[in-house]
Amino acid sequence: MAGNHLSAQDVLNLVKSKKLDPQQAALQLKALARQTLKEVDGQDKESANDKREQVKYHLKACFEKVLQRKLTEEELDKSFAELGVDSMILVQLVEVINQVFSVNLKPNRLFDYPSIETLAPYVANQADLSSLQQPSRDRAITAVASQRAGDIAVIGMSGRFPGADSVHEFWDMLASGTGMIGEVPSVRWNTEEYFDADHSVENKSYSRWGAFLDRIDQFDERFFNISGKEAKLTDPQQRLFLEQAWEAMEDAGYASHRIGNRRCGVFAGVGNGDYQGQMHQADISHAAQAFMGNENAILASRVAYLLDLKGPCLAVDTACSSSLVAVHLACQSIWSGESDYALAGGVFIRTLPDFYIYASKANMLSPTGGSYAFDARADGFTPGEAVGVIMLKPLEQAIADRDNIHGVIKGSATNQDGRTNGITAPSVKSQAELQKGLYRQFDIFPGSINYIETHGTGTKLGDPIEIDALNQSYGMQGQPGICPIGSVKTNIGHTVTAAGIAGVLKVLMALKHKALPLP
Repeated sequence: MAGNHLSAQDVLNLVKSKKLDPQQAALQLKALARQTLKEVDGQDKESANDKREQVKYHLKACFEKVLQRKLTEEELDKSFAELGVDSMILVQLVEVINQVFSVNLKPNRLFDYPSIETLAPYVANQADLSSLQQPSRDRAITAVASQRAGDIAVIGMSGRFPGADSVHEFWDMLASGTGMIGEVPSVRWNTEEYFDADHSVENKSYSRWGAFLDRIDQFDERFFNISGKEAKLTDPQQRLFLEQAWEAMEDAGYASHRIGNRRCGVFAGVGNGDYQGQMHQADISHAAQAFMGNENAILASRVAYLLDLKGPCLAVDTACSSSLVAVHLACQSIWSGESDYALAGGVFIRTLPDFYIYASKANMLSPTGGSYAFDARADGFTPGEAVGVIMLKPLEQAIADRDNIHGVIKGSATNQDGRTNGITAPSVKSQAELQKGLYRQFDIFPGSINYIETHGTGTKLGDPIEIDALNQSYGMQGQPGICPIGSVKTNIGHTVTAAGIAGVLKVLMALKHKALPLP
């Protein structure tokens, strides 16, 4: 009889038969207890490790479905930010994880556990893995991922541009190759007072050219149920965006009673206005209407307030990309299920010469009043003004509702340049990586693209970088190809926070007319 193989019952039987001393039996039982605890502890650890690995496997599947790409083992240790998870995607991920694991994970927990590797043990402690059933898990992941990746229809559009009071007049101008850049109109400011060709002169601009909207002082306040005083003290950017948001909804066939009290988001690209400076010069006393009428947050909120819209409402300021980022966020909101519809666009109006003076000191403006995108004559940009809004809706729903569809958004992505030669200098690498990632994420073959509306500001630094990045991403198809490019800035100048939406509306009108406008 080998002592190492005695069980507790064997020890007790030996004591009863007086073949084992009670003290020795007690020692033997303690040793058996220690051995049993050690084995159980080892089994528990092994079970916990197995559970974490199982959770990690399913978490990886969740991320792959939502991000629409495969993850490598090395990426399991990377932060969610490094994987391309932004705030909108994070909300989608939490929704999927909660459905798959039957837990109640909060989005802020992902900041405490910022990688799949660190999140897995936390979810393992919360989840009952017996509830994991393959079919329901796949349905949960696929439902959210397919919603996120679904095409989005543009069902309404509206805009005002220099020399064009509608998108239709805008197209006529583009199709004829007409440029609207001219001298700053006297109703804005006296260029003789603020112009000097010498770049070094303080408080002067070496540019006296631009492309401006007409009649920015005219507004039908009664139609929007706004008092005359409030309208007078409200930044023209607010008034114009409100008008175009309404007209975009009209173009879509949605009167306010059809869209009111619905989850319709409003995403407005807008920067700091200068209208308060105008009021200061006119010695207009401070008033609550002026306070609200010149806050960018109110610009987007005013649309939701007047039209009784219940979706997210954001003013977006990312400088020249503001209106495109607004469209991107609108798409994300629809993909996440946060919005059923969305209004997105941007506006840019200048009533004082300050923007010109600051941009001149940064040597950004063209000293000739040119806007020569991708041209040997490129010598800087010339400012322009614009306002544009599009209305978005999931394509599947738009088809079911028989909406008029102007175009379809297949995918959207955004990033930052990171550290470059200067805070305003773009990065070839960042732009190329963004484009390549977008093609992979939304399964877009670069060779299928037959036109690219570019940023193309007419600068000797930015334009070549943009072309280099496009060559890299377009070249990923592995074979040579030809793709026309263009920039609306050659016609209407750089409209800054409305620049992106001007390009979008140009492309939508080109699709409508089945033609590319003259360069």
